[in-house]
Amino acid sequence: MNKESKFEKDFNFKFSNKVLLKRALTHCSYQKSSWGNNERLEFLGDAVVDLVIVEYLFKNMQRDEGKMSNIKSIAVGRKIMAEIAKDINLVDYVYLGKSEKMDLDMDKISILSNLLEAVIGAIYLDKNFKKTKKFILNLWEPYLQEIVHKKHYKNYKSRLQEFVQKNNLPVPKYKVLEKQGPPHNRTFNIACFINGEVYSRSKGKSKKEAEFKAAKKALKKIKKELK
Repeated sequence: MNKESKFEKDFNFKFSNKVLLKRALTHCSYQKSSWGNNERLEFLGDAVVDLVIVEYLFKNMQRDEGKMSNIKSIAVGRKIMAEIAKDINLVDYVYLGKSEKMDLDMDKISILSNLLEAVIGAIYLDKNFKKTKKFILNLWEPYLQEIVHKKHYKNYKSRLQEFVQKNNLPVPKYKVLEKQGPPHNRTFNIACFINGEVYSRSKGKSKKEAEFKAAKKALKKIKKELK
């Protein structure tokens, strides 16, 4: 099975134009391509993501233009896009040159974020704005919840780590127990381990969200134990 067919199967998303999807999954470093690369689709996808996120912020935030601009720059930033691409294992489907494969081993942010933009651009051209918007919001939901609605899960991971280190315990470890649903609408079930023992389990729309929730539960439990 080729990579674009695997993408369609895993995401339960059928493209009318198969070449368009293949182009979206092809990095410019892949020299065997006779179907082009994804650079133009990145450009389009970037604009579509911007529009969807700006519309979301406009409808869900009662803030001035300056504040919304700052939040938008975070929400569509390369770091978050790369995290989303890793959450849905987008690298499993990409056509890359050898040198870039080495960079991916180091989680190269630019390749991951550009790949996500290109796929979104291809979905927009092959389907319509409504379906593309749904695809984007499914992926961005946990990040928008954190940024817009101030559900700051991230504090709990750092607070848990600081607490266990103060008490001479090993650093917490997180393990994915189960993934449910297609990659673009997935739920992660993650366990938090401390000193080899499971302290908590939590679910989230991204690995990041599930880890933050698990850390919060684990922190509460271990504080009770060490009173």
